[in-house]
Amino acid sequence: MKTKVRCKHCEAWIPAPARFEDMVTFDRASMHRNILICQSCGESTRCSTVNMRAQYVAGGEEGGFVGIETT
Repeated sequence: MKTKVRCKHCEAWIPAPARFEDMVTFDRASMHRNILICQSCGESTRCSTVNMRAQYVAGGEEGGFVGIETT
């Protein structure tokens, strides 16, 4: 699964270094100490499953997004 975090300053989606094997692992993740620097605005934003989305990738084909914020 690919993961992205929404910047709390400019609301851009940032590629996240965290990788999850399945949705159960994603749901159980504790990301409260992880901070990313936004590639769009340069501000730091905390990672959490509240502002994170995941995308299934199987056989080189990307599927839909899952998570709290999917737009």
